[in-house]
Amino acid sequence: MKKYELTAEKKINWLGRELFQIRALISFETITGEEVKAGDLGGYVESENNLSHEEKAWLSGNAEVWGNAKLPMEPLLSSMNTSSVNPFFISVSSLSFIAT
Repeated sequence: MKKYELTAEKKINWLGRELFQIRALISFETITGEEVKAGDLGGYVESENNLSHEEKAWLSGNAEVWGNAKLPMEPLLSSMNTSSVNPFFISVSSLSFIAT
C-alpha cells in the first residue's frame, strides 16, 4: 500500500534537480509519535525511490531528498534543507533527525 503520492507542486533544487512535494494518502504515526494524516503535505523528493512506502519514515517542512538517497529506516526528518548521497556517505545540512 502506498502511504504518499507525488504532487504537482515542484521546485528545482540548487543542483538543478526537479523535486516533487509529497502528500500522505493514509494516516499513520511516525516512530517519534508524530501524527501524519491523509492529505497532509510533506517535504520534497526527486522520485518515490527516495522515501519508503513500507516504514514510518516521513519528510516534513522543506525537507529534500534526491539522487540515490533513500529513507528506508524509520526517522522523522524535519526542516532539512539538502540531502545528497554517494555510495559511501550521506551529506546533509540543516537536518533534524530522530531515529531509534
